[in-house]
Amino acid sequence: MLARSLAADRRKGALKCRAENQPWREIELSIAPQSSMLTEYVDPFGCPELILMRESIRSWRFYDTFRADAMAPARRVSVGTFTPVMSNDGSDLAAALSRKLRCAMERDSSFHFLWLAVGSIFMNGMGCGANEDKQLKL
Repeated sequence: MLARSLAADRRKGALKCRAENQPWREIELSIAPQSSMLTEYVDPFGCPELILMRESIRSWRFYDTFRADAMAPARRVSVGTFTPVMSNDGSDLAAALSRKLRCAMERDSSFHFLWLAVGSIFMNGMGCGANEDKQLKL
């Protein structure tokens, strides 16, 4: 990442921050190796980007029970249905991915190539039976 695009820089226990178009400031705060600068440091005027990033990450949904083994629900063949949010076990992974890609394509047509790439992966034996139609429906 380019230094001019950084809002914060943490190296070992030291932290440097800057607001947009401002010089770097050394922060007088010792952060333990297992701690996060996003939780340990808050300065809405000196580095508002850290607060924005923390709030953005807080809104993410983490799937800590999502299995990845050969018998995982996400690897099983399933009927494609509409789903706005993926289930905890990942059994509707293809449907959730399809929805996200379609929404991205509606906002920006440059995502069309991604839709085709992901679709070809699923259609070439990783989610469709051998006798099914191999054309991706857009």
